[in-house]
Amino acid sequence: MIARSVVAGTALATAIGLALSASGSNASADAETDRQVLAQSESRTVVQDGDPSLAAEVKAFANRYNVSEERADAALALQAISIEFGAELRNELPDSFAGIWFAEPDLFTMNIGIRASDEDSSNTVLSIAARYGIESAVNIVSTQYSLAQLEGGIESLNEELTKTSQVLDAPAPGIGIRPSENRIVIHLDPTLDSQTNDQLASVPDGLLDRMSSVRYDGSPDREAAGCIHPFCDPPLRSGIGIGSENGDLCSGAFLARSQSDGVLYQLTAGHCSGVNVLWRTREKDGTLRNIGEVHSRDRGTATGDANYGDSAIIRVNSNGFWQARAWVFVTSSPDTTPNTQYPIRAVGRVTNEGVFVCRSGRSLTSCGETTDLSSCYTGSTGVTYCGMVDTNFAAVGGDSGGPVYIRNIALGIVSSTGGRYEPIQRAEARRNVDVSIDQG
Repeated sequence: MIARSVVAGTALATAIGLALSASGSNASADAETDRQVLAQSESRTVVQDGDPSLAAEVKAFANRYNVSEERADAALALQAISIEFGAELRNELPDSFAGIWFAEPDLFTMNIGIRASDEDSSNTVLSIAARYGIESAVNIVSTQYSLAQLEGGIESLNEELTKTSQVLDAPAPGIGIRPSENRIVIHLDPTLDSQTNDQLASVPDGLLDRMSSVRYDGSPDREAAGCIHPFCDPPLRSGIGIGSENGDLCSGAFLARSQSDGVLYQLTAGHCSGVNVLWRTREKDGTLRNIGEVHSRDRGTATGDANYGDSAIIRVNSNGFWQARAWVFVTSSPDTTPNTQYPIRAVGRVTNEGVFVCRSGRSLTSCGETTDLSSCYTGSTGVTYCGMVDTNFAAVGGDSGGPVYIRNIALGIVSSTGGRYEPIQRAEARRNVDVSIDQG
């Protein structure tokens, strides 16, 4: 049975109780009641604490931040809660909410931006936090702008930068929202001369910045149960390498079913190919197998319309061969250990900066932190993509279309080698599908 799912934050609250207070208190009585109700609901799938599939993420987080695995597990639990918590704040306080961010060294403080020290909004934040059992982790920060105000400036700013870059015969810089700085960030190309970058950055509150990436020079274990990276025997899963009949190479993201007729699809990036193009993958021994044809896609727009992202769905035409499962193929890497059956149990939207996320695909699995929200960038073909999330995980050509996830939560689809991804909930809405959830 495939059930629709969202992140159930209250079910995770007890995992961070000891980390949030010296007394080691657990969630409030209200949160305990909410947790019991959620556990009994057939329409929601709760992300379970202590899931063995999370061990690699916990170890990677502990190593990255030099903390114990116990504290790493608690910090990741808090970040998982922040996904649904942030979405609720956005709905309740559309004119005041300015985003959530985590920052070292205090990984157990959830910084929440509220515009202009609005006392009523601050009280609402604390009230909602109490229901999640995380009020002691909340730090309210006064900001000049709300998240909605910053998002409102992204599209017009992107148009202006695109026009300026065309005049200068230079690539258009990427832009995004950085909640911790309460501003729109411009990512300038360090290979351009300073005069060109100065002209591109000549907008109020522009910030010169550049994305960083990491390289892994170790010797990965590419073979794991049923898979030799980047391919797997049935069942079909995400995080694998896929290729089109035209020779395009990308990665396959989450399995999903049509909201109208239940047809099974595999998500990927919209820029990978056009509709009606056949896509294939290989079994572990190299045998080439068809997946199906692209049914529909979005590939940004020339104007950077924020409604159009970078997603596509491939109809799975296997006559039962693939026996698809809601798994991700996670490889060995500096951040992870091999797991060919990493289950997806929820769907979430990151509206927060500093959230630890991972991606899989043709290259080795890589993890990093979210940096900018609602970002825009222009690809090599001149097409502009907006509404993206920027990260600092490593990605290379062929990783496009791969899954982005953390703590068994589906978050997005890799869009570019710059660490950007398409938010999964927008992809679901645009493609009229629901991401499949593993039921064990």
